[in-house]
Amino acid sequence: MSMRVLWLAILAVGCGGGASPLTEGTAVMGTLLGKSFAARKAVSFSATDSYGTVGVVVISTSDELCSSLQAEHLPPESRNLVLKVFDIDANARATAPTSAGRYVVTDSLVGPAKLAGASYVETDAICGYRAVEAKTAQTGMVTLTGAESGAYSGSLSITMTSQDSASGTIQPELCPEASLASPPSRC
Repeated sequence: MSMRVLWLAILAVGCGGGASPLTEGTAVMGTLLGKSFAARKAVSFSATDSYGTVGVVVISTSDELCSSLQAEHLPPESRNLVLKVFDIDANARATAPTSAGRYVVTDSLVGPAKLAGASYVETDAICGYRAVEAKTAQTGMVTLTGAESGAYSGSLSITMTSQDSASGTIQPELCPEASLASPPSRC
């Protein structure tokens, strides 16, 4: 069965009762750390980190996503794909995207003026990261078709290892006042 047919079948079936478990317009699937991954919820926001301001998209298997991020942690017992997209300004500082564009996924800050980072993390019952269940993407592309006031939409195709990758479309909900503490806070 072709990947396109499989995607269409999954989107058509949903999760019973006629309601799709996915955030409207978000359809990210793949295999991460050897496990099947399918998005249930996606949110976006802008955040400041040590590199400057970045656009953040969090794609999760949990429906409690925005409220958890507003409390500065990922949801408990969840699997999460975290994307950071940013432009590099003339002073080599990160700035959150303000327009559409293609962002190269890399695990370093060397590359074109439009960069992205992607990481996958699973959480335990108290929202802590499961260290053995985390991975950083090595290559890929995040294509933003919309970038306005912390709302980022588009598509992604990332590879973490030869066995682990994810792709799809992202149309996340805006999650104001969201943040990811580092190290993560407990719930």
